[in-house]
Amino acid sequence: MTAPSLEQTRQALAPDDRATSWSRTPVGLLAGLAMLQLVVGSRIPLDPDETYYWEWSRRLAPGYYDHPPAIAWLIRAGTIQFGDTPLGVRFVPILANFAGGLILLGLARRLGNARAPRNAALMLLSARNVNITGIITTSAIISAVIGLAFQDTLGNIIAGFAIQIE
Repeated sequence: MTAPSLEQTRQALAPDDRATSWSRTPVGLLAGLAMLQLVVGSRIPLDPDETYYWEWSRRLAPGYYDHPPAIAWLIRAGTIQFGDTPLGVRFVPILANFAGGLILLGLARRLGNARAPRNAALMLLSARNVNITGIITTSAIISAVIGLAFQDTLGNIIAGFAIQIE
C-alpha cells in the first residue's frame, strides 16, 4: 500500500460542498415557513390569548399577574412597526419562532452530521402544530427560544431526534 499523494490528501481534507452549504436548504425551509406564517397570520383574526397579550403591550410593565413581560414587549415592537393589526401583533413572535428554528439547526449541525440540520428542519415542518404555534402569539414561543439557546441537554435531545430520523 502506498502513501497518498499531496493532492489526494488535500482533496480528502477539503470541505465537502454539501457540508459547507449545510444551511441553504434547511434555512430556506424555515424561511418559507416564516413567510407562510406572516401571510396567514396577517389575514386571520386574533385569538383571545393574542388579544390578551396585545392589551398588555398597550400598557408595558415589568411583569403581569400570570406572565413575565417579554411577550408584551415583543408585541409592542411589532405594533410600532405595523400598527394595531394582526400582523403587528404576530410579526416579532414569528421572527422569534424563526430564530428558535435557526438555533435548532445550529445545534443539529454542531451535534450531528451534515444532514442533521435538514432533518431537523423537516421535523419542524412536519410537526402537527407547527403552522399554529408560529401564528398564535403566546409566551411559550419565547420560552422555547430561550430554552434552545441556553439548555445543552435540550439541544442534545433535539439533535438526537434529528440523528435518529436519519
